[in-house]
Amino acid sequence: MLFGMTQSALDAAFEAAAAAAAAAFQVGAVLHDNSGAVVGPITELNAETATVSIGANVLRVPRGALQPGQGGLVINATLA
Repeated sequence: MLFGMTQSALDAAFEAAAAAAAAAFQVGAVLHDNSGAVVGPITELNAETATVSIGANVLRVPRGALQPGQGGLVINATLA
């Protein structure tokens, strides 16, 4: 397999992607569903879960279920 990057360029790209992913996991980040609809803001984070406010309801999801995406975080589920 041929990659068009040097090891140092690959390492730098990986570090930049990891930093961007870590920055996405913040209180106040907006969670979207897999269709792009806004679910709600992240109101609390810990090492294992993220708490999301959905109107008057609260949803706690494993952090592993969330992925960085355009404009916030994404969960592979629908709001409906």
